[in-house]
Amino acid sequence: MKEENPSVTTPDSDALLPLLARRTPLYHANVPFVVCWAQKSGCTAVLKWFLYHAGLLEEAAKYKSGNMRLGIHSYENKVLKARPGYTEELLYSLRSGKPAINFMRCPFERVFSSYMILNNSMFLEMTKGGTVTPGFRLRQSVLEFIYGQSEELNSPLSFRQYLLWLKEQDVNSLDPHHTPQYTPLYRQVPVTHYRLDDFDRATAQVEEAFSIASSEGAQHTFSSGHHRHKRQVPIADALAFLQNGLPLDRFPLRGVPVVDRALLEGSAFEPIIREIFAVDIETYEGIKPLSRDVRA
Repeated sequence: MKEENPSVTTPDSDALLPLLARRTPLYHANVPFVVCWAQKSGCTAVLKWFLYHAGLLEEAAKYKSGNMRLGIHSYENKVLKARPGYTEELLYSLRSGKPAINFMRCPFERVFSSYMILNNSMFLEMTKGGTVTPGFRLRQSVLEFIYGQSEELNSPLSFRQYLLWLKEQDVNSLDPHHTPQYTPLYRQVPVTHYRLDDFDRATAQVEEAFSIASSEGAQHTFSSGHHRHKRQVPIADALAFLQNGLPLDRFPLRGVPVVDRALLEGSAFEPIIREIFAVDIETYEGIKPLSRDVRA
């Protein structure tokens, strides 16, 4: 774990309030800490864990609204955070020194996951039905940037092209699935960071530190159901996939290559990723990995 700005002074409400708007942290009076989060950084598992300790997970699991695949997030936004007084209580708790924690994903793995959002073959079905989503629009915008003109949605969009597009953007103004995990909020309040890859061990440590119930028996219910299956392929094949991409109608719904830090470091993609996500990488590398005997 890593504590961010442990000596920070009490932030001014007017300065803090705008920083809560884009990725509003998770707050509940029954949970002794606030959880900061980021899209594509285990946000579903983190949310479910938080709701478990708030005593709301069962209620949230039954919630039905809009996109049923993301029902738990609909509950988050339309019920939990929509409650009158939520923002005011969150603001007061942070200003009063309530602890805040965050789970940070390896930036190399996260940027590939963000890229994959733009390679949803369902976009092709949407064009027939007239449905438009933010991801659909963003793919159109990236293709236009890459090809210099309006391009068919099915045109290949490679990971390399995605990074080149990302490099030219004001990343902090993009859809938050594509922005850095680190936010200005972390400069205003003390935040203890954990690596997302230590999630089970980190949650055990947090539960012990705050003397709250162990979630060990419920961990299997926290996973997200909208991840694509990934498979190991030869390094040369994986790098070729990242370099060239595929037309959307050929994009594999199953068997996407495993793309992790080990693959990307030392490749032509590494310098661009380090340039775009320098603060994320510095923060992640500053988090001490947890040993595997936390629950022992």
